[in-house]
Amino acid sequence: MHKFHAATWNLLANKAGAELLNNNMRQIGAPKFTDADHALAKAVRKSLGKPDVGMPTDRTPLAPPAASYTGGLATDTADISWQAPTAVLLSAAYPPGIPNHKWGVTATAATNIGHQATLSAARYLAAGAIDLIEQPNQMDAMKQEFQDRTAGIEWASMIPDDNQPPLYEPPADFLKATGQSWPPTGDDLAVAAGGGDRATGHHGGELVAPDLNDLRRLPCGPQMTRRHLPLPGVPSTVN
Repeated sequence: MHKFHAATWNLLANKAGAELLNNNMRQIGAPKFTDADHALAKAVRKSLGKPDVGMPTDRTPLAPPAASYTGGLATDTADISWQAPTAVLLSAAYPPGIPNHKWGVTATAATNIGHQATLSAARYLAAGAIDLIEQPNQMDAMKQEFQDRTAGIEWASMIPDDNQPPLYEPPADFLKATGQSWPPTGDDLAVAAGGGDRATGHHGGELVAPDLNDLRRLPCGPQMTRRHLPLPGVPSTVN
């Protein structure tokens, strides 16, 4: 049997929570980007073969979810949403329409674009928290909707209790610099660099870690593109 790396339930949406966050996003407005931010976004998009469009200047309107699952974010917050009322919002931290988990996302998240996205997300969440404190009926509505939607459903992790994630051998210079050895003691799923493993289903090429000096030179900046509030909800986005 092949090992797998992750599994999660779909996010449990909540209309009351989504509307709460969306109302605050509407009042506060979208992140404010400078001309330099728009120029950078256009340059990144152009380098990836996309039209030279800058950062968004308005919110994406709140809309009902699709009748069936059509794809979306992969996040372990989804499992949390089955334990407690949860709301999720997105704030634009990189140019629209570029692939996730690519260099363009990382590059712009560490600039003023990511900083403004983080500040906006903090404002949205703070405003939502204040509403919950000052208007307890909002929390009651979210809790009731959560109870109604989870009634008769027993959540169970999709990852087997005895599952262990495979470990892959880092480059030799990384092991030396961090004082580690390979394989880890007592781990029978350790995979040599560049090797395949029938137990894990991994057949990738050589795994290369970045130079440690390069890591030390990386700028410190906001990296998160998503913020979470422990209330029920569906994604309310600025993208």
